Amino acid sequence: MRLSEIAPIRPKRSGELRVAALRQAADQASDAVRLERERQRIRQAQTALGKLQRSRTR
Repeated sequence: MRLSEIAPIRPKRSGELRVAALRQAADQASDAVRLERERQRIRQAQTALGKLQRSRTR
């Protein structure tokens, strides 16, 4: 491999770093929303299941 084939690695600029940080924060927020919705669905299903079991025992 020749030195001319290797692309120089330059540090990212402050604007690029900010965009990358914002993208990462957005990804984390969307994951948190998805997980919370799953928790709410599970909680709702467990409540419905509990009501159904209580109604069958009576």
